[in-house]
Amino acid sequence: MKTRIYFLDNLRTFLILLVIVLHAGLVYESVLEQNWIVIDPDQNSSIGLIRMYLDIFVMCVMFFISGYFIRYSAKNSTSFNFIKSKFRRIMIPWLIAVVTMIPAYKAIFLYARGLPQEVWYSYFHLFQRTGGNFYFYADNPTQGWL
Repeated sequence: MKTRIYFLDNLRTFLILLVIVLHAGLVYESVLEQNWIVIDPDQNSSIGLIRMYLDIFVMCVMFFISGYFIRYSAKNSTSFNFIKSKFRRIMIPWLIAVVTMIPAYKAIFLYARGLPQEVWYSYFHLFQRTGGNFYFYADNPTQGWL
């Protein structure tokens, strides 16, 4: 008989809500003005403190909970089946999101700042730009944000 640990389910749900709060608050932070997709002209510096405190523990706890349950998941299948199921659940949606959402994200980012749109494949930054400000998202050729 399997027993479910409802506390961890509820904690994970609450942490996901905190992640939404964290990302929604980025709109009002002036520090990330050149990095975040949409910026509201009505800025609030206390949002940065909320983000800082949430950023300290939210993802760490999420990874801890995920790591806690991985041994139960791995125990019920072979190593190959386990890796195959994780690939199917994580990597395939990630690849679809990269191909569809990254160009949309970049188009919205450029549109929101009144910058000219670029060819869709340039949004993947697979090339090195000459010049530009590498601290500015649109000129940064790295893939760290993936």
